[in-house]
Amino acid sequence: MNYTKGEWKIHKDKYGAFWVEADNSKVCILLDGARDRLEANAYLIAAAVNACIKLNPDNPMAVAESISDMYEALKRFEQLAIHSGQFTPPDLLVACGNALSKTEGK
Repeated sequence: MNYTKGEWKIHKDKYGAFWVEADNSKVCILLDGARDRLEANAYLIAAAVNACIKLNPDNPMAVAESISDMYEALKRFEQLAIHSGQFTPPDLLVACGNALSKTEGK
């Protein structure tokens, strides 16, 4: 699957329309809805795509499709590490906890 390369950026005009642009091309235009929701959706789209591109520039869709699996695996690893009684480096547990908290918006 081919996608528009480069960082996805938000643009808005004086009339309240928002669009997402990459590689000098509009890839998504948001016109309908409350202005604050349009802006939030535009930023969500750009942030999600840019995060996926950062992890796998050649196939960001693979990242998008695996996010929930990675989250569940990390959550399971953290719980097993806490309750297994086996040594897990504390910095690894902290990193897992921080990543999960960030994902959960805490």
